[in-house]
Amino acid sequence: ALSDTPLDYLTLEQIKAQVYPSLAFGTQAISWACWENGWYDFDTNMISSVGVRTPSYYGVKEVNSYIKALSPVYMRYENTDTAFVGNIDAVRQRETMYGEDELNFIKTDGNVFEQDMFLDIKVACDNAVILAGSFVKRSGMCDAILFSNLTNFFGTDDIYKTDDFTSTEISFKLKDTDLKVVIYYPEPAYVMDPDENGVYSFSLENSDGAFITAE
Repeated sequence: ALSDTPLDYLTLEQIKAQVYPSLAFGTQAISWACWENGWYDFDTNMISSVGVRTPSYYGVKEVNSYIKALSPVYMRYENTDTAFVGNIDAVRQRETMYGEDELNFIKTDGNVFEQDMFLDIKVACDNAVILAGSFVKRSGMCDAILFSNLTNFFGTDDIYKTDDFTSTEISFKLKDTDLKVVIYYPEPAYVMDPDENGVYSFSLENSDGAFITAE
């Protein structure tokens, strides 16, 4: 639960917004745990105090199905770097601090990663908060990137006044234009084609994550 409202279950958006940022940092194992009988209400965990499956249970079940479908591809890669991309002010407005190394997580230049396969990364909406994880293949010379849309982490509420920004367009170019680009979002995966200027683009819904490979 995220408030003191009785029976305030975690929403599907809130569950996804916990998973995809973790994947952007290279997480290889996810454990859903209920360490006590709810924060404000004993019945808001995945299993209620009388053993009944709650809406949070079914939300976790749905998100697990996404992760299970992605894992065979995702696990072939390892994370090399992670950063916020897009508008610096959109991240700073959340009053989230990352210590003295805060700026290491905020990149305005579209060419943000040491593996420079994904270039000229742009986020269409100035209010969007997009976290990007850079990946390289464990065996072979291939690259991947995972975008996580955290614009409205809490879903539909009045905390950050961002309900109108439920999705945003993300675009990028490739250093090696001969590679095949595959996006794993939404299911099923499909091959992306660039426009006449070599730009790849797609729309990412709030709280969702997209894993993109270049092989």
